[in-house]
Amino acid sequence: MNNYDDHIQFADNVIERSQLPQSQKIELNQLIQRIQQRQNDPNLYLAVIGEFSSGKSTFINALIRDNLLKTSALVTTAAATRLRYGQEINIEINFRQVPEIIKPRRFWTRNAISAIIRFIENLGLDFDIVTAIEDFLNDAVAFLFSLFNSSNNLTNIITSEDIRAKGIDIREFIHKVTSEEEIAKEVIDVNINHPATFLQNNIVIIDLPGTNATNTRHAQITREIVENEADVAIVIIPATQPVSDTLAEFLISTIQSSLDRCIFVVSRMDQIRQREHNRMLANVRERLVDQLEVNPNKLYSCSAQVVMDDVTGEQQAVNNPEFWIEQFTQMQVEIIERLKSERNAIISENIQGLFGQLFNQIKSYLQSQWNQYKEKEAQIQKETIQDIEYFKNQQYRECINMIDRTATRSENKINDHVDNFRDRTTAKVKEAIFGASDWDGLKYVLNTKVATILREQQNLLSDSIQNECQNLSQSAHEVGQYFDKKFTEVYRSLQALGGRVETNSVFASSNISINTYSVISSAQQLNSSSFGNAMAGLFSHLFRGLLDERKQKIWNEIRPKIYNCFAEIKQQVQPTVKKDADNLKTAINQRINAYITHYKSVVDGMLDEQKMELQRLTQLQATIQADLAEIERRQLQIKVNLR
Repeated sequence: MNNYDDHIQFADNVIERSQLPQSQKIELNQLIQRIQQRQNDPNLYLAVIGEFSSGKSTFINALIRDNLLKTSALVTTAAATRLRYGQEINIEINFRQVPEIIKPRRFWTRNAISAIIRFIENLGLDFDIVTAIEDFLNDAVAFLFSLFNSSNNLTNIITSEDIRAKGIDIREFIHKVTSEEEIAKEVIDVNINHPATFLQNNIVIIDLPGTNATNTRHAQITREIVENEADVAIVIIPATQPVSDTLAEFLISTIQSSLDRCIFVVSRMDQIRQREHNRMLANVRERLVDQLEVNPNKLYSCSAQVVMDDVTGEQQAVNNPEFWIEQFTQMQVEIIERLKSERNAIISENIQGLFGQLFNQIKSYLQSQWNQYKEKEAQIQKETIQDIEYFKNQQYRECINMIDRTATRSENKINDHVDNFRDRTTAKVKEAIFGASDWDGLKYVLNTKVATILREQQNLLSDSIQNECQNLSQSAHEVGQYFDKKFTEVYRSLQALGGRVETNSVFASSNISINTYSVISSAQQLNSSSFGNAMAGLFSHLFRGLLDERKQKIWNEIRPKIYNCFAEIKQQVQPTVKKDADNLKTAINQRINAYITHYKSVVDGMLDEQKMELQRLTQLQATIQADLAEIERRQLQIKVNLR
């Protein structure tokens, strides 16, 4: 029992719930539609293949018991003729160019126009009016003919009505189409309705073009019809030329995959002596095995001409014609049974092919999904940071070392600046003291000049220290940019894997900065108040000795004060720079932590997606494996039914 509808419904359900690409679904649905069309088609299609002069047309005439088709060894048209049942003979032919025998005649319309004009003239109308009417009719006819000729559907398809309207006998026209080269070469296809008993079994005979023509279109038409339309193909092998090389080559190159659906008929057996029949059939079978690698269950022999002589009442040229007629009739019965069985077999094979294609595609789809999953998993393993804590600590150590080196460099430069300004201040104060020429000048130096020198040098030192602090701050920013670059390189790989990048403030947070006031304030300790006590002592004994002696004493007392003041600045610089460096380290650590936290969240999101994908694939695999098992079961069932 055939369960075609059940099989098709199952396949349709699998396709519908599958996640196959839309293009593959469309392809499978089109295959289902073709199967259903064939299943619902009540007609059985019998193709007839043979070389020119092989007796193919005579064989078809014998099937319908009517001398309908003419034979010709010269016909080279690449056309198929379809004969189906009808209560009377009707024909529809599609031409490339309609032959003159049936083409509409312009002279008929011109004669009609002339008759109309003569009638109008007899009415006594004005000459100009008659002329105008004649011009109008000619233009109208010209327009109608141009419109008529512009449509292939109107001009190139000729029906029985067109032929009868021309007074041509339909049989005569069919003979011309199937035998006259000039007409036949313009034929695209022919459809004939005929009241033959054989055709009443819903059989459509397809007369294919001759196989031994040089026109490659013949092979194309034969291949398309045998593969896609015919249920059974009959191959006519004339006994007078059994399995010619040209026929074998054509069959192998054109329909080799369909040879198992072919019925091989040896025609013109009446021309072979009876005692040679068995040897002839054995010879044909041997050639089929050797040349085509096919060994048919039954090899038919017939004499279609004897059948046709009986139909036409021609005098029989053979003894016992009843034998050939009865044998041909029995062959027709078996052909009908073979058509029915092959139709079922073809539908079963098509469903097998549908299942096979569906099996491969959903299996391939499942495999591709697993491959994509494993590839993504491998990429995550390859492109993401495996030991994120180690990476974070490593980056932190590198950044801290950079900050330490920068802080040490800044501290050393500030100390150098302090020493330079100490020496410069000392020199300027000394020069001012020893440059005083009298007591009033020395008094002015001590009261005013020294304070001015100290103030000027203090301002210059503050500027120098501030520049170094700004350099320290800039270096700290460069450390942050260094980490940003390192992180961006890692994060770019994550983006390539599809990691989601949120446009938030993560990468703008934890700004690295330094407060330069704390260092600069150390320089401000260098002012006139630091020397107040020394100045007071100096003035108390200013006039007790000689001027030069007093200068030296004043210098000896001021010089250590200046050194001590700059030494205090140095002592303040080191903890201040260290404090700022520690602040920078804290800032960079916060920055690194913020980046790593965001990175972890993206990676965790990707891993969660992978987990969800794994669950989806596991469920998909279970569904597809069940479908594959059911497909295999149904394929086996169909295979068993075909035996």
